[in-house]
Amino acid sequence: MDTLRGSLETFGLDGVMSLITSTGKTGVLRVFSGDLVGRIYFRDGAIVYGTTREYDGLVTDLYRRRGPGAPEGQERERRGRTQANEWTHPLPELIKHQIVDVFVRLLRMPGGQFAFEEGATTSAYQTEAEHRFEVDAIIEMARERLAEWDEISSLVPNPTVKFRLAAQLPPDQFEVTLDDKTWSFLAAVGEAAAVEDIAERLRIFEFPAAKKVAE
Repeated sequence: MDTLRGSLETFGLDGVMSLITSTGKTGVLRVFSGDLVGRIYFRDGAIVYGTTREYDGLVTDLYRRRGPGAPEGQERERRGRTQANEWTHPLPELIKHQIVDVFVRLLRMPGGQFAFEEGATTSAYQTEAEHRFEVDAIIEMARERLAEWDEISSLVPNPTVKFRLAAQLPPDQFEVTLDDKTWSFLAAVGEAAAVEDIAERLRIFEFPAAKKVAE
């Protein structure tokens, strides 16, 4: 049963989340804008998970998010579940990265409605221990990333816009040198692909995919 609902134009996403955390609530905050539906899960006022997919999935699926554009600045660790040439980040960092991605996606929406269902929990953790993240820290990270999105948006308006390889180089450019990461992005573009498609093909997060496409 929804215990809190309203318009984001009236309350603002930051304000709604601050209210939930200040009262130590457990439940799910659903945000609706057009076809996009976001879900942010709370446990005793802390964020534990977020997604804009139709299903929660599993946090262990985030181990697949690797390679070019994976979360930076953290020590990578080898895990027995990966192939010999694969590296991944600690699970809490991957979950946090996902939550921030979701929060940025919701902040970029022009408006929308929200509803908080108290007591609802996510099935994403299963056998994994639940990780909790402070709302203020997530908001701060999302605001920083949102500023970067504003710079990217002139070239990448949104993650659904499809990109194609140019038929020929500009007249003043005679050759192109690519590193392996850039090549993987171009290969993922193929005949036409959106940022969200590229992120899925390369098993990376949406923001670093958009950033690389803009570059």
